[in-house]
Amino acid sequence: MKANFNDHWESEEGGLHNEINVTPFIDVVLVLLIVFMVAAPLATSVIPVQLPSIAQASSSVQPEEPLYVTLQKDSSLYVGNNLVGQTEFVEALFKETNRNLETKILIKADSEIDYGAVVNLLSQVRTAGYTKIGLVGMQKSSKVIATDGVRNGQASTIMDGGVNTPTGGSADVVNDATARTVDAVNGGE
Repeated sequence: MKANFNDHWESEEGGLHNEINVTPFIDVVLVLLIVFMVAAPLATSVIPVQLPSIAQASSSVQPEEPLYVTLQKDSSLYVGNNLVGQTEFVEALFKETNRNLETKILIKADSEIDYGAVVNLLSQVRTAGYTKIGLVGMQKSSKVIATDGVRNGQASTIMDGGVNTPTGGSADVVNDATARTVDAVNGGE
């Protein structure tokens, strides 16, 4: 049998097949790639170096924990875990936050408390200069919803299971309907 290299393969369509078969080339390239991937970590040079020791830098940015202000059914007011009166509320707020006006303030009010008392409390916090104010409540499924603070001076509310933004504010729905982030009323700005 004599091999003739000048013969052309015939394709299934009956014409000549003049293309180069690249499958073996790709196989070789992939094998080389695997060899280099395995060998690369072994090729790192180990040069002994005495590195200087450094002191751990203290992190000046601490993750910010919100401060909870609780208004109970009997109108008792708590800043954090401390019972305070209405007259010393703002001063207790400053004390708990170290006068950091960027602290997130979350207000938990009893469902049976007068709406005006909650609005008055929101107004006091806003007048004190805090801008990240939120409300905490319970949905009917007993899952907690909390506000994320005031965004660009706009407010929004939850109505009939949907989010309504009466002043053009924004609201985020987290984990479908289980938790919602809602803007707090910011004093009419």
